[in-house]
Amino acid sequence: IKNEIIKEICSEVPNAFWDRNSFEIELPYEEGFSEKDIPTKAKPVQLNKETLEYCRKEIKQFLDKKLIRPSKSPWSCAAFYVQNASEIERGEPRMVINYKPLNKVLK
Repeated sequence: IKNEIIKEICSEVPNAFWDRNSFEIELPYEEGFSEKDIPTKAKPVQLNKETLEYCRKEIKQFLDKKLIRPSKSPWSCAAFYVQNASEIERGEPRMVINYKPLNKVLK
């Protein structure tokens, strides 16, 4: 019963047992990294109307659950959706974020 209650709470409020203030980290940048090297532009990926609507709904859910928050960060990485066999079976596309620009400046 205990595990079922925890599973139910975590599915509705995923960060219920997570204190964000105690999980701050510092990223190890490549030597010689400067602010001008921040990847600030990501090529937009075109989405069809149905996928765009799904994206808006998913982002709203993430915001409501406080998994993400609005940001004015200059960092930018492209996001897109995939429809592989597992996503087709699940009936929902999966968001993928291309972190290659970020990985280039990290050790």
